[in-house]
Amino acid sequence: MSGKSRTAKRNKQHKSSRNLQSSSERAAALTHAGQLQNAGDLAGASAIYRQILAIDPANENALFLSGLLEHGRGDQHSACAHFERLIKLRDADADYRLWYARILRAMGDSQRALAEVRRSRALSSQQEGAYHTESLLLRDLGSPLEALDVLHAGVVIAPRSALLHSSLGETYLLLRDINKARASFEHALELDGSICSTWINLGLALQAEGHSAAATLAFEQALRIEPNNADAHYNFAVVLENDNLLDRAIVHAHRAAQLKPERGDWQTGLAGLLSQVCEFDAALTLYRSGLALRPDPLEHSSLIALQQYLPSQASERLPEARRWADLYANAPTPVRSTRARAPGPLRVGYVSADFRQHSVCYFFEPLLAAHDLGRVAVTCYVNSNKKDAVTERLAQRATMRSIKDLTDAQVVELIENDGIDVLVELSGHTLGHRLHVFGRAPAPLQLAYLGYPGTTGVPAIRYRLTDPLVDPAPLGDAFYSEQLYRLPRVFCCFQAPDGAPPVGPLPARSRGQVTFGSLNKYMKVTDPVMHLWTQVMHSVPNSRLILQSSVFADPAVCAGVRDRFVKRGVAAERVELFGAMPLAEHLALYQQIDMGLDTHPWNGHTTTCLALHMGVPVLALAGDLGASRMGVSVLSAAGLPDWVAADEASYVLAAQRWSSELSALAELRDGLRVQLQRSALCDGPRLAAEVEDAYIALGTTL
Repeated sequence: MSGKSRTAKRNKQHKSSRNLQSSSERAAALTHAGQLQNAGDLAGASAIYRQILAIDPANENALFLSGLLEHGRGDQHSACAHFERLIKLRDADADYRLWYARILRAMGDSQRALAEVRRSRALSSQQEGAYHTESLLLRDLGSPLEALDVLHAGVVIAPRSALLHSSLGETYLLLRDINKARASFEHALELDGSICSTWINLGLALQAEGHSAAATLAFEQALRIEPNNADAHYNFAVVLENDNLLDRAIVHAHRAAQLKPERGDWQTGLAGLLSQVCEFDAALTLYRSGLALRPDPLEHSSLIALQQYLPSQASERLPEARRWADLYANAPTPVRSTRARAPGPLRVGYVSADFRQHSVCYFFEPLLAAHDLGRVAVTCYVNSNKKDAVTERLAQRATMRSIKDLTDAQVVELIENDGIDVLVELSGHTLGHRLHVFGRAPAPLQLAYLGYPGTTGVPAIRYRLTDPLVDPAPLGDAFYSEQLYRLPRVFCCFQAPDGAPPVGPLPARSRGQVTFGSLNKYMKVTDPVMHLWTQVMHSVPNSRLILQSSVFADPAVCAGVRDRFVKRGVAAERVELFGAMPLAEHLALYQQIDMGLDTHPWNGHTTTCLALHMGVPVLALAGDLGASRMGVSVLSAAGLPDWVAADEASYVLAAQRWSSELSALAELRDGLRVQLQRSALCDGPRLAAEVEDAYIALGTTL
């Protein structure tokens, strides 16, 4: 800067300061600063406030407005300093203390903030904002019942305060009293229907009560009031996802993430939505960027589970699982109990969120029922509050302990006190897992089994139960952090659901066309799967394909699915899509299917077993390991090894051959349920004995 320019700048500043010497000039400057602030010129407004305070350090208006400006743009320390000066100037001003409390809360100092807001209320008991702020602080401090008391006192002095009634609703939501929450929000909106946040909260309450249509209307109203409210967009996306309206959910979740790109949890939430409609590349990118912003063990697990669907991620699965374990399940001082085994049966603990009507229990229940209680005593650690008839049956054979509301440390202590010798993890990186607990090694022997086809990455889980067909040696060993223990025949036993409809006649004989089908979740229909299935349909003219998945409740998703087929030369009318349905209808759908087509690289497991039980053989493609070889194991154990194709060409030829041999296919269908029931896949006693032998053998290696 030249000397002339510096002189001009000093003269301008001097003139500016000189113009603020009188109180009227400062008042005019404050008005101008307020106009700049309202127009969004925070830097210009802040400069004027600083000039006024340089001349008049005790100017209350400048201190107040400048403090609010700094609070609004996130500089809480500067805002705090301004309000501390104001309180020194006017100790008995209730408004100053209330704003000071709000700033302290924003800084995370809830205890000091609570003291200040109570001083504010003592100075002026008519401030509805003080009651509201105090209730927020009490909720922050884990005292929602005290917050209710404060709010009830507040509505006595301000019965028509929409703010206080809305805050009551939020507190009731926190306490899971949904009826009172909804009533409070509705009353608040009767008083003032223009508050966007109240419409959002009403939508959440209505959704929690199961009133999806009304919740949708509430969120739509919130967005009419504030079209760019990120919270409204994201919470609306959650409601739409629960209703399986994924296309709209993605639109709103994407808008929320645009509006608040700093919200890593919203990015991972959007990733979860995109993965459900097979937008895998975008989902992977969002998972990684979201986790970089906000690390979260459960969302990180969702990324790891997503990798199972994608052949391109095969080499990344183990490193990613180990990264997860390094972050969340490698306790610095693991318990790793070294207690001697107590006399009597081996004490075995199973940990899962799925001890109910769930795919895991099609395989766990027959194992538990066949366990020799002279060899093993079983405790199930239930990470869910959901119970049903399956849960009741399991409770007749095992001790059931709820761990849903326990911390990891409490679960570890519980397992230790139960004296568990063998702790078995049944969830992997799926919803509801407690892998963190296993990182503490509360049992001498820990294994992974059954509920997840990949590695956990957790070093304290020493072994994984599998079989020679799912994980052929030595190829499979390099893809797991666990040592593989291969059961001699098949790794699981299937128990068919009660009340399944009868096997129907072969549909092709009455329809005059072959119907293929897959009732796997849509996420498994990757581009390689689409390529293979369309080859099958081209090779069998006039054939059709039935798919069923919960996401097909959304017409927009269905249109996208059909478009994927049309782009590969398969007419849209040849593909029939069904959304979520009760189990009985799901099973009855197999009566319309001649042959099942398996997915890859994540094969069907439960779906394949259910198809066989309904008389529908499933054509599978053999992969390299784990998830891509479930079909090999299941079909071989069921006595159908010839339904496993070694490559894509063989897969297509097999579909073509069976389509031309309908008499043989009908004969197989008629006898398949009995064949399955008599096969190794349904031999619970033998599997249980083999699993018990494994526990005992592995226990002796410690």
